[in-house]
Amino acid sequence: MRRVLWTLLGAVGFVLLIACANVANLALARSLGRSQEFAVRSALGAGRARLTRQLLTESVVLAVAGGMLGIVLAALATHAALDFLPAVLPVTSQVDLNFRVLMFALVVPVDTGLLFGLAPARFASRPNIDEPLRAHGRGATERSLAQRLLVVGQVGLTLVLLVGAGLMLRSLVYLLTGRFGFEPRGVVVVRTELPAERGSKPDAVRAALSDLDDRLASIPAAEAASVLVGSIVFTSDTTVGFRRADEPRPTMPSEMREAMYSAVGPAYFRTMQIPLLRGRGFTRQDDAHHPAVIIVDQALALSVFGSLDVVGQRIHNGFEQTLEIVGVVGHVAHRGLDGDATTRIRSQMYVPYSQLPDSATALFANEVFAVVRSGVAPESLLTSIRTTVSAFDPNVTTHDERTMSDAVRGSQDRRSFSLAVFGMFASAALLLSVIGIYGVVSYGVSRRTRDIGIRLALGAQSRDVLSGIVGEGGRLVIIGTLLGLTASIGLGRVIAPLLFQVRAIDPLTLGSMVVLVLVVTLTASYVPARRATRIDPMVALRCE
Repeated sequence: MRRVLWTLLGAVGFVLLIACANVANLALARSLGRSQEFAVRSALGAGRARLTRQLLTESVVLAVAGGMLGIVLAALATHAALDFLPAVLPVTSQVDLNFRVLMFALVVPVDTGLLFGLAPARFASRPNIDEPLRAHGRGATERSLAQRLLVVGQVGLTLVLLVGAGLMLRSLVYLLTGRFGFEPRGVVVVRTELPAERGSKPDAVRAALSDLDDRLASIPAAEAASVLVGSIVFTSDTTVGFRRADEPRPTMPSEMREAMYSAVGPAYFRTMQIPLLRGRGFTRQDDAHHPAVIIVDQALALSVFGSLDVVGQRIHNGFEQTLEIVGVVGHVAHRGLDGDATTRIRSQMYVPYSQLPDSATALFANEVFAVVRSGVAPESLLTSIRTTVSAFDPNVTTHDERTMSDAVRGSQDRRSFSLAVFGMFASAALLLSVIGIYGVVSYGVSRRTRDIGIRLALGAQSRDVLSGIVGEGGRLVIIGTLLGLTASIGLGRVIAPLLFQVRAIDPLTLGSMVVLVLVVTLTASYVPARRATRIDPMVALRCE
């Protein structure tokens, strides 16, 4: 989760910058409206430092008030998030608004209040008292430039967040629509163990596993059932070294290939609905009195033998067994789709539990999994499994009870959480940017009421006024979009490890987010521009 949390913290910083840019824009507009007030204060002897201090104090008070409200909302949201997603966030019991968090949450508003209060303070604290008398003086022009730069920054940061959210959304779509190599619906998995008297000797372990397997298959509601020891998808990893039987023995055990190792019952592949691609499955005849056999997945067959036609080939494993391949099954995404794509060990091998080597039986006696497929409700099926295990031996219990559908969802929770939070930040950023652009264009229209009135009185067409104002806002949006597009390419590389089957520089995502930003922000420019075309020239001139 470390990379996820750092990425989300960066998104928080972007939203904070966009919000601060909005506040700075509003403060600039407000400072221009208070020009006469500051001119009077300067005429009465107030120095530049005194005026600057006043404006910075106002900014900090505003920021601290917002920060304190944010702390209250954060306390409520944090507890809600922990209740909603306890499995996604690590060590949730330690996540709280402690002293360090509170200090950080108080220091940040003070710093941002000082930083973004400097721009309006710089313009408003000038002692030149005749400046307010100039309708289009240098101060107004500089304020306008500062506001435009803030809007450009807002648009750029918003596009960066939207691109990040878009990349994560496409990754999640691939995860939700991808296939895991088995059918999780209707499958329940529980963990149990063998009693001490039945788990001490190899023959007793194999007999106990066979007994439990038969009992699970006899559950009335069960469509198929199997015991399993070793690796099980989303739950347990057990790896074993191996080599082709026709390859020389390596000098070091670490030089052997490795694969996930599972010992299963004859009905396991039917229970999980893992497709059989070549050969046959296991039968009751595959026991300790017959030659050792193995079923491999297609990833092992292709990587080791270069073909799926490997039935009859032999493998030598780390338990000093030589096994004949009797079947090839489909590959299972053991650690989820995203984990499976990046894991070092992807190959999988299956052996009958009745042919477990003597040296391995003691390793698995304390962790036995029961896998059952049924069409009944999971709660009812779990009750039947508990009853069956209790009848198998009253001294053992079941643990880690869950459905495979829940396990699949759990494998996607981290990305779903990241997308949900990142998407909220991106939506907030887009809303703030729209507000900022609307505010700047509206302010510009209000400042140019007389100019627009004169142009309309002299015969200018409404469409000319409309295109001029929208064009002015559009130039800011396009510049911000270009800057944001450049930054988005860098962001894609940063969050690349969080993506699945999506390139960090994805043309579809970049293009769609650019179009979204352009449409929404240009609409924000259009609304005040449309209002400007309805200005009555006589009213505008009379106001002057």
